[in-house]
Amino acid sequence: MHKRWFIYGGAIAFLALTILIYNHSVWGWAGTPSQQVQITPDVQYHQCTFKHRRAGLTVRLDVVLISPDNKSFDIAILPETDPQQTWEDFIRNSAALVVVNGGYFDASGQEAVGLLLLNGIEVQALSNQAALSGMVCINRDGRVQLRRRSDGYSTTDLQSAIQAGPFLIDPGGAMGIGSDDLKLAKRTAIGITKDGEVALIKAERCTLYQLAEILHSRSEAVGVEQFDAVLNLDGGPSQGMSLHGHFVQSPETEIHNVILAKPLR
Repeated sequence: MHKRWFIYGGAIAFLALTILIYNHSVWGWAGTPSQQVQITPDVQYHQCTFKHRRAGLTVRLDVVLISPDNKSFDIAILPETDPQQTWEDFIRNSAALVVVNGGYFDASGQEAVGLLLLNGIEVQALSNQAALSGMVCINRDGRVQLRRRSDGYSTTDLQSAIQAGPFLIDPGGAMGIGSDDLKLAKRTAIGITKDGEVALIKAERCTLYQLAEILHSRSEAVGVEQFDAVLNLDGGPSQGMSLHGHFVQSPETEIHNVILAKPLR
């Protein structure tokens, strides 16, 4: 009899702990939208502050949603042919509607870390580093895909690509980060929604796990029903976003490459 109650008690305690952990993570976040602006017919800007009810955390997100109709994505190198060109120079001189910092680069700032494909030419080879588990691929028609590294690629069907990672949300919609390393940093990410929109995401200091939690469980606060995949890009001092020529945030350091979208042609 005592053994049976011990088993029942253990099961109830386990269930209670499971519910507590679940509530602490998924239901702990609440999002408060502060801005929503229709920039062009195919581009929306959302700003939202997320607070964790129990942990006392606050994370602000800037999210740019771009319609599936926009086929004007590309990847560009900074400073390209002019070594004196800054982020601000690039923004002023380009016709880009939205620009975010892209993938990782080495300490010299001269070479990308992982795959870099420009105009169908492989500039840098694919890396097997565990963290670089995904690729931002731009097809010949200007559309964005987020692929796993294991999916491979072909220069015949791609215009540009960069390697990055890890996946915050795995292709298919499941959480891509399983545990919290407690490392706080500014984050940049790119996502594809279930509706086919491209989301360019800038987050204030948070962990990868916290950002994955927010995007997975509270996507509606930034105008997204559900994400199909979200890939982490370079962050920290490299974080930068420009929206329609306005500097939402400029990088604190020189960066190697950017992802951009031009107005609909």
